[in-house]
Amino acid sequence: MAVLSLLKAHPAHGYDISRAVAEGPLSMLGLSRPAVYAVLDRFARRGWVTGQTQSSGNRPDKTVMLLTKTGAAALAKMQSDTATVAALPVVPLVALLLAHDAGQAIPRATLQALVDMRKSDLAKLEADSDHADSATSALSRRVLRAEIETLESLL
Repeated sequence: MAVLSLLKAHPAHGYDISRAVAEGPLSMLGLSRPAVYAVLDRFARRGWVTGQTQSSGNRPDKTVMLLTKTGAAALAKMQSDTATVAALPVVPLVALLLAHDAGQAIPRATLQALVDMRKSDLAKLEADSDHADSATSALSRRVLRAEIETLESLL
């Protein structure tokens, strides 16, 4: 979802995409340069992206990747599939937020489903007295609160 969101924002070379996912919040994805190229190849086979060769003077030609209409539709479906999106772990949630930051509308129902799921998970953690003092539980509660706050700000 992150790669498609980046390409929806603007066409880019594979190297630029791999650099974007290696820096800032997307670094949480942990995608290596070869993994980004593998994702781009898979998306090209699905018809979601296409490449246009661009001359680079004395350097080898570069391929600029563009999101196709089919790819934009696939991204929109991923973002609006409430059942799938509601269960996103933290890392793909960052990709969804990237799409929002790139100006893509995230359906209100999708955002609300994410908030509801996180609130439910938080309530379960807060009710678990057996593990309330554990560092893992404390971190999980903090992460969920931050996610809820961020998602609610988008509603």
